[in-house]
Amino acid sequence: MRCVKAILISALLCVIVSCVSPGKLFYSRDIAAEYYALAEGYAGLKNYDKALLYYTEASRIREFRNASLWGIGRMHALKGNWNEAVQVFANLYELDSSNLMLSNAYAYALAASGNTREAIILYRSLYEASIEDPEVARNYVEILSIAGEHQLVLDVSPILRSRFPDSGIITAIAQLETKAAEALKKKEDSSEGNDEPESGADITPEGALSDQ
Repeated sequence: MRCVKAILISALLCVIVSCVSPGKLFYSRDIAAEYYALAEGYAGLKNYDKALLYYTEASRIREFRNASLWGIGRMHALKGNWNEAVQVFANLYELDSSNLMLSNAYAYALAASGNTREAIILYRSLYEASIEDPEVARNYVEILSIAGEHQLVLDVSPILRSRFPDSGIITAIAQLETKAAEALKKKEDSSEGNDEPESGADITPEGALSDQ
């Protein structure tokens, strides 16, 4: 009898410990769902460190792994940890390269981390595959701008404005076009003669990664 009682107490303590905090002894789908919900809540409150903690715990269960990894990548990006974000998004991209939102985030993180050439190649392929999608077009110009490819921004923007005359992207395209023109004029006015792209300039997590 004492032996049975001891076993029951031990099992109860194990369940209690597992439900209280990360790093638990026991996992179940329901507990992972609770951790994922907590992560989403903290992400919504912009408490990215807490969100990362709970996304990581939820990722231990197969059903929540990919969604949690997406959350982990987003939190790193929103914290400005671009190299960490690239690593997470790269792993997910290998699993689902046709996912437009993931591809967009991956390309954005690549550009933000300084891997501008890879970012442009990736997003150009997305743009060419979704030629009639105005949001993809806008994101392509934004990636070019982040990469410091100002002349390409000026070359592509008129084409997109004529292709999507009634789209909501026109204002964003015009702003990026103005920014590119100003950057090129500033470069011409300087005598430094630096022809390298201004990779990583003015990078924020807006658009591609925030609140998705």
